[in-house]
Amino acid sequence: MERPQQDGRLYRRLILQNDLEVLLIHDPGTDTAGAAIDVSAESFSDPDGTPGVAHAVEHLLSMGSKKYPDENDYEAFLAQQGGCSNAFTRPTSTNYYFQL
Repeated sequence: MERPQQDGRLYRRLILQNDLEVLLIHDPGTDTAGAAIDVSAESFSDPDGTPGVAHAVEHLLSMGSKKYPDENDYEAFLAQQGGCSNAFTRPTSTNYYFQL
């Protein structure tokens, strides 16, 4: 990976057991943490006659989980930590991210 000589961040590339490639970045000059994932589930993948499926799934993923069962639990947890999250669907990918 190429980066500017003045870049003081530390980088580490991992491949998880499910073959997901991860790039970890440590910036000692910030007090913010975050993560993002970009997946190939996009609006171009919507079935014929059913536009908007990828965008709908984007919203469903923040509607509750085992750990955060209520609709806004995840957002409330992030807000309590001074953070936030969002997502967006493009023609070629969907991106989810959070910071705190």
